[in-house]
Amino acid sequence: MKVTRLIALLVAAFFVLLAPTAAFAYPGEEGGVSATPPAPSGNGCYTSQVTVEGAPGTDVTLTVIDEDGNVVFDETQAAGPDGTATFTVELCEPGSYLATGTDAEGNELGSVELTVPQGSQGGGSDDGDGTAPAAGSGSGSGSGSAGSGSGNLPATGADSGTMLTLAGALALLLVGGVTLVAAKRKAL
Repeated sequence: MKVTRLIALLVAAFFVLLAPTAAFAYPGEEGGVSATPPAPSGNGCYTSQVTVEGAPGTDVTLTVIDEDGNVVFDETQAAGPDGTATFTVELCEPGSYLATGTDAEGNELGSVELTVPQGSQGGGSDDGDGTAPAAGSGSGSGSGSAGSGSGNLPATGADSGTMLTLAGALALLLVGGVTLVAAKRKAL
């Protein structure tokens, strides 16, 4: 009788721990940022396609800041029917940049790091008029698919909290199983 109660308690505890994990993976969850690795654009700068995922038909904003906290790119677009907006970001100075997507209410949808390698020709090409393209100049289209080959995993809802919850659930099952085996041996 006690073994049956123990099993019921362990199963209930497992589902209580698993409930928040299921909430993280809810298919209606929207948001995320992905990017292609910056590639040489032929003018001494590097170009990256950054995709921001939000709610279909709503405005999403991409803001890119450099290592010093300066905004080098800031653009808003309407997300397409698939909920994505793709921005073309051109970066002309070597370094790391943080690209952050936000929705119309200013809620962060995600971010991704863009790295322009050292040894790039910072500043771009000169058109003969004494000016060079500005870092972060770019354009975008209203829809597109998530960047591929970015070195980042797609957003699945699995984060460190989810992993800790799953580890706790596994530990609970393991302890329960050992307790069950011990109880059965003691009964024999």
